[in-house]
Amino acid sequence: MAKNQIDHLMYAVKNLDEGIERFHELTGVKAVYGGAHENMGTCNALLSLGNRQYIELIAPDPNQTLQDNLGSVLRDADRDGLRSWAIATTSLPDLAVELTDFFPGNVIDMTRVTKDGERLQWQLMFLKGSVNLPFFIDWQHSPHPSLSTPQGCSLIDVTVSSDTPEKMNTLKTVLGLDFSVVDGENSLTARIQTPNGAVTLTPWQPKSPE
Repeated sequence: MAKNQIDHLMYAVKNLDEGIERFHELTGVKAVYGGAHENMGTCNALLSLGNRQYIELIAPDPNQTLQDNLGSVLRDADRDGLRSWAIATTSLPDLAVELTDFFPGNVIDMTRVTKDGERLQWQLMFLKGSVNLPFFIDWQHSPHPSLSTPQGCSLIDVTVSSDTPEKMNTLKTVLGLDFSVVDGENSLTARIQTPNGAVTLTPWQPKSPE
């Protein structure tokens, strides 16, 4: 794996079972249930993009309390869609030094229990700022999800729309990654190749202010 590479796309849905079926119709590949994120109010399903990349369908977990957590945010959203994206790296502390100008947060230890009862452990790091900024992941010794999830799709490209495109292009250079940056409202889109042809994943829409 390169020092940094796009790891996965987070596609948020209000209902996981319904999201799996819609994605199956859209792409021709059916995501498989992954597991629940304890204390976050979420659960997920996954499908591989090959090349150590995958799509995560993330949804509220009906078996957890949905209050003041990510699950409640997804439940109340106005529209399903592409919510975030992750960059895989080999050392979050080292990357944090390189990203000082982007205000990286603390490294967070994460865990999830698979449907087979296996506990996966990994680490995350987030940047402070707009929703279109990537977050970062180190899978440590856990097996990468792309290796055991349904195949057939691949990533074509990611486009970041930003009201500060110069800053986003600087981040792109620091990370050494290839993605498109356009000037506009902060959002994220991606194109994937599927058995049903090329598909564009449109942005997620949070709950509108009342």
